[in-house]
Amino acid sequence: MGIISCASGSSCWRGLDYYKNNKVKKLFEEEYEKYQNKEYENAIKYINNMSKKELVSELTYIFDYAPEWVYDNFIRRNDIDGK
Repeated sequence: MGIISCASGSSCWRGLDYYKNNKVKKLFEEEYEKYQNKEYENAIKYINNMSKKELVSELTYIFDYAPEWVYDNFIRRNDIDGK
């Protein structure tokens, strides 16, 4: 069964209108932004509920496995030098 035989006629025309007027991309971008914001909020809530030991462990993991610029940025922002 094809997509056209599954969808109602008005649904097909609405989909075509969205496609032709670039509304699909706008809707996707809006939905993705909502998803990212919710994911960020959930991450902050999770971090706020972590113990100090868990935070230290996670930060150490990030230093070990994230790109080097993440570590360098941390050192610069916190005025830490290797001396």
